[in-house]
Amino acid sequence: MSYEQNFVLFEALKHERPWTLEGYRKFGGYEAWEAVLRDKTPREKIIDEVKASDFAAGAAQRSPPG
Repeated sequence: MSYEQNFVLFEALKHERPWTLEGYRKFGGYEAWEAVLRDKTPREKIIDEVKASDFAAGAAQRSPPG
């Protein structure tokens, strides 16, 4: 994992009280989820986008065995 990829984990710390709902929403929290609900995105499209992002494969690579 590169430095740039790891840095995204700390992006929330730039905002005031990011652990609160209001703080989370200030930096884009729930925007994707709200778009899915608003646009009634088909589940197949969501699954295809997750697969295309390689998110699942990356998570498996980072998980410790066992």
